[in-house]
Amino acid sequence: MTLLLLSLLACDGPAEDTGGKVEDTDVPVVDADGDGVPEGADCDDTDPYTYPGARELPYDGVDQDCDGADLVDNDGDGYVGEDGGGDDCNDANPDVHPGATPVCGNLLDETCVGEGWTQYDCDGDGYDDVDDCAAEDPAIHPDAEDAWYDGVDSDCDLRDDYDQDGDGEATVASGGTDCDDLDAAINTAGDEAWNGVDDDCTGGVDDLDNRDATGSWSGDSGDSEAQFAGAFASVEDLDGDGLRDVIVGVPGYADSTGRAYILPSGAGRQVPSETALATINATSGYLGTAVTGLRGADGGGRVAVAEAGAASIYLFDAETLTGGAALTGADADASITSSAYYLGGALAPWDDGAGGQSLLVSSYEVEGSGTYVGLFPGAALVGAVGTDAATWAVELTSEVYDTTVLGDLDGDGLAEIGIGLPGFSGTHRLNLYLGDGVAAGDTDAVGLTGFTGRLASGAAGDLDGDGYGDLLVSDLEAAGAGSAAGVVWVLGGDRAVAGGVAADLARASISGNTDGAGMHACAGHADLDGDGVIEVLVCTPGDGVSGGYGGVAWVSAAALSAGGDHAPGTDGPSWVSRSYDDLFGADALPEDIDGDGDMDLWISAPGTPGALYQFLQD
Repeated sequence: MTLLLLSLLACDGPAEDTGGKVEDTDVPVVDADGDGVPEGADCDDTDPYTYPGARELPYDGVDQDCDGADLVDNDGDGYVGEDGGGDDCNDANPDVHPGATPVCGNLLDETCVGEGWTQYDCDGDGYDDVDDCAAEDPAIHPDAEDAWYDGVDSDCDLRDDYDQDGDGEATVASGGTDCDDLDAAINTAGDEAWNGVDDDCTGGVDDLDNRDATGSWSGDSGDSEAQFAGAFASVEDLDGDGLRDVIVGVPGYADSTGRAYILPSGAGRQVPSETALATINATSGYLGTAVTGLRGADGGGRVAVAEAGAASIYLFDAETLTGGAALTGADADASITSSAYYLGGALAPWDDGAGGQSLLVSSYEVEGSGTYVGLFPGAALVGAVGTDAATWAVELTSEVYDTTVLGDLDGDGLAEIGIGLPGFSGTHRLNLYLGDGVAAGDTDAVGLTGFTGRLASGAAGDLDGDGYGDLLVSDLEAAGAGSAAGVVWVLGGDRAVAGGVAADLARASISGNTDGAGMHACAGHADLDGDGVIEVLVCTPGDGVSGGYGGVAWVSAAALSAGGDHAPGTDGPSWVSRSYDDLFGADALPEDIDGDGDMDLWISAPGTPGALYQFLQD
């Protein structure tokens, strides 16, 4: 500028003085810090780094860009950085601040959780993504309360939301197969038990089979134990474990020599030869064709075992039948022997009404001699006795289908005795010997007729509450609902003792529904469901030839009291075999085996080699 002025002066010469004085109006510019912004526009003219538009340094307490405040929200997300006294943990990233939306997997603490934050807890629920089955939903985590059947696994336990009991089957309500999704023991793979529950979800309550037995015993096929449980009877608790025990006849053992086992109750499948409290072996043959338990002369327990080949009945007191004893008839405490009859067709106790108990004995048919049935008082059963010790006896000219001690049918306090006979030309007959006549030695009989073939009789107790015991008469070869399906007639005792055609006297009937099943009344009947009323058990073992499954079922007394014809297995539990032709259900006996107040059940299957099953009621 100075050079330009000198040049002008040199060219034009000195300015002419006009005689007036000119005032200098230039104001000096002050920029003390030399930052190019004059003092008036610079908020701090002592700091060359502070002026409008200068780079602002956050958190230093200096307003470098002269906007009126220090920079404390560096990323402009609306949150003051921690270095500026705020709560933005990353003031260089506008996506990180309290309340930000977390982005799973970016390894940032977007919401500024700080201590306790993990880079894998995307939804901030306190659980790493590796444990959190819904990493973007804070309502879903391992500690959340799970609501069943909403399709959401809220607690991340990876269980099927439609399988609450965790048994591997979804509830029926969701299209699955589990009929009770609150009990893991109940499903299609469950074991059916006698407990009033459909444990295996088949739609049937207590539809049991032989695999559901709580205990079982079977013959040893390698030891030729044929017809195992061809006869059996419950006995008192001999081993002191609180469970009633059982005597089992094996008449087909070792080419029909026979044996009997005294077996303790137990769970699971038992091997008789290993667990027997005692074993009774034959001396002549066919031992175990009939067995029973009864009171001894001293009031203690006793068992009777028939050996038909020796024409003998052996009696053993309870104390003899423990410790794994190996016995024969020679070890018996008493015996009954006949020189004329093959004793051993049937055995049963008969109460004399005065506290005493007698033993009813029948024989097999002897060609030319017929059959024999006799009653032997307990007091006389000491040592060896013959048939002359009987207080009542009948000699018959034919075979005997069945010999049974029946209930008190006529109300005199004494049980009647029934003997089933084949008769001539199809006139099969049940002879009833009334209790008062038996006590007096009277052999007159009342006859019931109208049977197709083989028949059996049994006591049912007072089913209709009329004060008289009822009689069950089984016609095993009657048609029922099929060929030889079997029919059971239910007769009031007061009518039965008058005699006549069974079908005409019957109040109700039960008809079998399987060809060749041979349905008949089982050996015992009881209040099985605890309702104070007796249920009638019917056995359908089959004939061992036709094929099919044997079984046991009940019919309620209430149904029978109403009359009419009934089908078995519609009123309550049923028990069937899963083996063809094993004769499961040849007989069944209810009693309280374990002493818990509920009735339990023994069921025999005397096929080859044969088995006995125990079902305990829960």
